[in-house]
Amino acid sequence: MNITFIKDIKSFFAFKRNIFKFQKTKINFTEEYKIIKPSFTDLYESWTPFLVQERIDGSDYNIVKYADFFWGIHIAEGNIDYERISETETKHKLFIGETIEEITYLIRNLKNNSDQYSKNYVHVWKNCYSFDKSNNSKLLSLFPNSPRLKSRNLPRIDLFELEQSIPILILSPAPSRSCNYRCEYCFNHDYGFRNRSPEMESWSKTLITAVEKIKNPLHLTIGSSGEPLYQKLWLETIQEIHQYDHVETIAFVTNLSADPRKKIENLNPKKFGILATFHPSQFKDYERDTKTFIERAVELKEAGFQIAVNYVLIPEQIREFHNLKAMFASRNVNMICNVLRGPYNGKIYPEAYTEEEIEMVRTCHDSTPYVWDYQSLSKSPYGQRCTAGRWGFQLEFDGSIYNCVYSRQKLGNIYDDKVMLYNESCYCDADRCESQCMIGMMDHMAQNYRIEKNMHTFVVRDVPGKNIVL
Repeated sequence: MNITFIKDIKSFFAFKRNIFKFQKTKINFTEEYKIIKPSFTDLYESWTPFLVQERIDGSDYNIVKYADFFWGIHIAEGNIDYERISETETKHKLFIGETIEEITYLIRNLKNNSDQYSKNYVHVWKNCYSFDKSNNSKLLSLFPNSPRLKSRNLPRIDLFELEQSIPILILSPAPSRSCNYRCEYCFNHDYGFRNRSPEMESWSKTLITAVEKIKNPLHLTIGSSGEPLYQKLWLETIQEIHQYDHVETIAFVTNLSADPRKKIENLNPKKFGILATFHPSQFKDYERDTKTFIERAVELKEAGFQIAVNYVLIPEQIREFHNLKAMFASRNVNMICNVLRGPYNGKIYPEAYTEEEIEMVRTCHDSTPYVWDYQSLSKSPYGQRCTAGRWGFQLEFDGSIYNCVYSRQKLGNIYDDKVMLYNESCYCDADRCESQCMIGMMDHMAQNYRIEKNMHTFVVRDVPGKNIVL
């Protein structure tokens, strides 16, 4: 069976913009399906129901991703929510599993009234059932190309018992969306602009905990969903973690509207990688603000910070990229670009690019064709081997650890006694990979490139490698 995903990008970004309020509660499922709802009042992707597949094999069941699990839900039940599954017994059987294939198999057997059905499921809670994992080999034989099933069979190793010479890359963006810019193409601009919040307090505590518990060399990409240099708690947090000897890299994104000399002047520049985002649409005086931006970027470079400049290829800005790149290059500063993704001026990108714009955007990535391939959705990471979850992972503000933000194969929590990472590169089951840092973690990228401290630019290797930061 070929696994297909809902690829309605408009629905995807609508999903990404939802904001939910939660109460801290717990469902007493089995230990395997322990579900604890957080107390945060903010975007929390795990608790955003996301339709994955509709009417499996022509049945009346849909598959939904929710609370880090896949669910098989009868269409008569309506939308899934925490209160429904924790307090009310559904009229129809409800299925829960770690993979799409588990749910598909149970629905298929239920639909066909298979005699083997009762031998392949276990009771979890009220009218909720899961696949009997003692039959994993049978499931893999039915779905031999399933990335998540293949990943589940990989050997594991405890994060806290790794050989301490192995560097670990942690992606942990701060949840604050406080920002002085209002870029229409920003993924986060409609989330609100709170600065200090329970989510930020939790992120700071979680990140410091990770630094204290993990003794391996750490490379941290810990920007913000807003402008970090205006966020007091973010600055306080990097001041603290920067003092640890095994923290080798702290990477973040900034629009340089704040003078970095006044914010991070007392920190060791050799530990920092900065991606400076150039947003001329937000400049009040283009010539003056451009001059200030260039001066600050050059000053950081000369002070020893590893820096690159980023530029979003909105239609109005595409033609300027090559001139700007040459201008920054003359000052010994590298400039890269991102394909426009998501809503902009009432259209959804990259689909809305004209043929002429597509060709121009492609030429902007002449030196980084791999970025074009994945950000333009020309290529999918589905099924590819990746070092995410092995030598790097996504750390969310509540401590949850996933292999990456797209595949979201949950590995544990930083507050757990053990966190079982993959001991081999996992198989990606995401249909898209748009972050330049995450693109760099794919096996074929890690073999051919090494990522720089800003976590967005790459150096071609002389000999093949494995770990993206080595």
